[in-house]
Amino acid sequence: MAVAHTVLIRCDASPALGGGHAMRCLALADAFAEHGAACSFATNPEAAALVPGLARHRHHVIACDAPDEAEALARLHPGGVDLLVVDHYRRDAAFERACRRFARAILAIDDLADRPHDCDWLVDPTLGRTEASYRPLVPATATLLLGPDHALLRPAFAAARAASLARRNDATPARRILLSFGASDPTGTAARLLDPLLAALPGTMFDVVAGGHISDALARAAATAPERVRLIERIDDMASLMAEADLAVGAAGGMSWERCALGLPAAMVITADNQRAIASALEQAGAVLLLGEADALDPSTAAGRIAALAADPVRLGAMSAAAAGICDGRGCGRVVERVLALMHIREATRNRPFTLVPATAHDEEVTFALQSEPGARAESRDPRPPSRDGHARWFAQTLTSGRRRLFLMRAEGETVGSLRLDELDGGALEISILIAERHRGRGFGRMALRLIREALPARRLIAAVKATNIASHRAFLSAGFVMAAASGDENGFHRYEAPAGRIDNATSTEAQP
Repeated sequence: MAVAHTVLIRCDASPALGGGHAMRCLALADAFAEHGAACSFATNPEAAALVPGLARHRHHVIACDAPDEAEALARLHPGGVDLLVVDHYRRDAAFERACRRFARAILAIDDLADRPHDCDWLVDPTLGRTEASYRPLVPATATLLLGPDHALLRPAFAAARAASLARRNDATPARRILLSFGASDPTGTAARLLDPLLAALPGTMFDVVAGGHISDALARAAATAPERVRLIERIDDMASLMAEADLAVGAAGGMSWERCALGLPAAMVITADNQRAIASALEQAGAVLLLGEADALDPSTAAGRIAALAADPVRLGAMSAAAAGICDGRGCGRVVERVLALMHIREATRNRPFTLVPATAHDEEVTFALQSEPGARAESRDPRPPSRDGHARWFAQTLTSGRRRLFLMRAEGETVGSLRLDELDGGALEISILIAERHRGRGFGRMALRLIREALPARRLIAAVKATNIASHRAFLSAGFVMAAASGDENGFHRYEAPAGRIDNATSTEAQP
């Protein structure tokens, strides 16, 4: 039986900071735990009160307030941890580097791109974020997991997505509005907006989520129309509440991705400096109505704009479609799967001559050279060799896609091929391999296929292999793939499948001479 990985998460929450960092880390910890990992949190003392889920879930919580955090955490973990997750705007490469003494790998979560990180993975779910934003700030070997495909949401959002999107197919004005500004509302924006919204939208129902504390101003506003306002102090099932809403009014923080996953149109207010990039990108994508900065907001004007949007079913439908196309709610699974797969690959190939490494921006030229070799694409669906500009666009899109993964096969210090995984509807991964001409016939394809099967035991893997590609047929069969019974399409491709589950015998990573 595999030994459970240990994961330590460093994040904070407070009324001023909000609970977004802790909430997304809690979703990540739950996803790691589903894969058997033992997770613990190192947080400030205020976090447990603001985000009670930290205490209710099965993860260990450590109060972290020592002057030298790295030293204190090292003492608390004398055996080290397999992974340290850092989600904190006031922690950078200096802190992460100091934690290397006890953390065997580090994942940083950020959405500012304003400071260096010493990490193995970096997650930033901001829409439109590119490699160029972070590549100068992280080690050359770090894997960047960028964009809303990697938004860290609880599984309830992915589970509620289909039903939520289906109910938005009917073009009707908004009859139920969700007003929520996260775990804390330091600007008091909800209270400022509720009175004018009640006046501007007679007959509309409001669900108002106050986070951890109902202010006197918000309570007074809600009391003026108790038959139309449901005031909620805490909620565990935000996904269901969002799925029931026709329109949301809230901040441009981490809840943005929750609304997108459920196709929920939103009127958005910027309540913190770090929300500007998210708000701008979502406005440009047509997924939100941006009301502006909280401290400059005129409540009556904002309520009028919200009322106009609520009365426009065509615009609401367009917003819903735009939002739904941005985030599908499965980011946690993607991040955890990628991290654990690479951990397995590193462990399985330590001190061995063959391995797989994630492609980075530095690998554009070597992948272009592989694709451009004479006959390299002869057995592909599109046999045409790529142009340099076309490959550059494809490579940039590949690096930022949450639904495509590109690995390089490395043997004896040299790149000998590539392996690509494309996520399909239904959850299967389609696998493609390419071996450099002078390294064919040495078993590298078989080694890569077996290694990726071991690294992704829960995934169904499929492949399309041209009937004339004898070497690939042999590689897939020797790696435990099975040709589909009714295989062979009009273009001469046969489909192979590898069912989910551990393969029986250990991977051999010894190349043939």
